[in-house]
Amino acid sequence: MRGLVENKRVIWIVALVLSSAFCIGLILAGLTAVGVMSFLPSSKFPTLEPAQTLFPTPDRTPDLTPVSVAASPTATENFVFNIPTITPNPTATLRRELLPSSAFGGSNCPRQQVCITFPRVDSVLRGPVEFRGTATRANFDYYKFEFKTESATDWNFLTRFKKPVVNNVLMEWHTRTVPRGIYLVRLIVVDKTGNYWPEFAQVRVIVER
Repeated sequence: MRGLVENKRVIWIVALVLSSAFCIGLILAGLTAVGVMSFLPSSKFPTLEPAQTLFPTPDRTPDLTPVSVAASPTATENFVFNIPTITPNPTATLRRELLPSSAFGGSNCPRQQVCITFPRVDSVLRGPVEFRGTATRANFDYYKFEFKTESATDWNFLTRFKKPVVNNVLMEWHTRTVPRGIYLVRLIVVDKTGNYWPEFAQVRVIVER
């Protein structure tokens, strides 16, 4: 029995020695390989070329210098606001000088047969203006227009016509033929005996040329 125990002890010792020797051999083999690699010339190990890039480097470096851009002026800087000069309307001054319509002692339509329907009393006239209304009577011969300034006493002949008119154009007055001002214009209808009604149609107008 004692001899069997001694044999097992010897076997374990041998196994331990062999495993230690194997480990030492591996370590020495590794150190030897490292030493050999360090002493070999570099030509034995070829250098690998890097893979070619898909995007080749451009031949010329682009100029990345920033370009200064002048700021365009705003719309407010370009606009010039022209404020129109308001000229006083001379018509207003003339109207303030007018007397009441009853002061000139006439009517625009004293009878149906002698009537001025346009222009109205105190209308402002410029350029050629049509006078409309009615001029007729029994035994008709002609009708005529006369005018004068508001402050004058004498009437001036303007025009005459040989045909009666009912609710239509009586005449066209070119106001540029007279100075600017306030005028009275009257319509007189005459029969074949030279008589006319004492009531004549009359309007006051403001000529602005």
